[in-house]
Amino acid sequence: MLTSGARQRVTAALVTLSAALLLSAVPAAAAPSEGRKPCGRECDLDAPPPTTDTGLDGDEIWASLDVSGQVTGGSQYRIPGRVKVVPRCWYRWWYTGAEYAAFWEGELNQKAMAQVPHRYRTQALPGYQEHALKGAEDGGWYGPWCREGVDGEFLLSYLETHPPRFFEADEQRPAAAAEVEPRVLAEAAYEAMELPQGTVRWNPSLEGSGATVVNMATWVWVEGAASTATVRATLPSGPWAQVEAVIERVEVTAPGLVGSDDTVRSDDTVRCDDLGVPWTPEADAAGTTCEVVFERSSANQPVKPGQEHPTATMVVTTVWSASWTSWLDATPVDLGEQTTTVTAEVPVGEIQAVVTR
Repeated sequence: MLTSGARQRVTAALVTLSAALLLSAVPAAAAPSEGRKPCGRECDLDAPPPTTDTGLDGDEIWASLDVSGQVTGGSQYRIPGRVKVVPRCWYRWWYTGAEYAAFWEGELNQKAMAQVPHRYRTQALPGYQEHALKGAEDGGWYGPWCREGVDGEFLLSYLETHPPRFFEADEQRPAAAAEVEPRVLAEAAYEAMELPQGTVRWNPSLEGSGATVVNMATWVWVEGAASTATVRATLPSGPWAQVEAVIERVEVTAPGLVGSDDTVRSDDTVRCDDLGVPWTPEADAAGTTCEVVFERSSANQPVKPGQEHPTATMVVTTVWSASWTSWLDATPVDLGEQTTTVTAEVPVGEIQAVVTR
């Protein structure tokens, strides 16, 4: 809760920002130039690193990404990239040097300033005369700016420690001036998480058709999929947030499907604890962790594009649980579940037998 004195200082700080908006509407001088509107967040895993070390781009900031994980079977994958996030506070374009000089020295500007008391009513921006003849090509004045809903204490602290200043055309705004909430970084990292989906395999898989057999236990596994994943988003100034995801379960769905144990059956869906075990003669002795049984053939299914035989569409959904930590707090915060889905067309045949006496 803000104290009375702190509340007054926050109010004054808000009035300062309101004054800047009011002055921009005065017809005696040009209005502040508009920068690019924030676009929320934009992921670019294939883009090269920023050419500057600030990471700032308009009213957004680039965060570098380090996406890595463990693929089933022991191999590693790593995907570098970057992502755009919108800070809660940053340096925003105000005026060119000439625009501010016109504001400060113009008669209409003085009248406008008299309507709203604020810190620049009787005191100009330090050194404004040095830039009074400079246009947009020469740089401009930037002021502290915070998006709506920022905590009052933080707003006060930011405005007091980030006074307006003039940046030359070739001078980058310092990335340290852009403040990003840990959760915003974590959400950006979470949305950038692209997990290898892998390929569905099964056994039996008859040579030629790839068919399995009705009422026979069929191993299912996902080849080349990830079992764990980590994404860290880092700002150029050092703050970071990291998302860690692990497999919670795998759900296999197909027409006429049951588990090898009927207790796991639920409307043609079988739940497995992991991505399954690749079938080999050696593994067969130890068993699998994901086994299903087709109760009927796929003969009544249509022949789908690209297939030679009627098939049952098997959908394998991997459900992940995710949490995040940051440079401020090592305690994991739950992010809920994320899913990846891969499908396969499985021919399901019947073996005919003749019984003689």
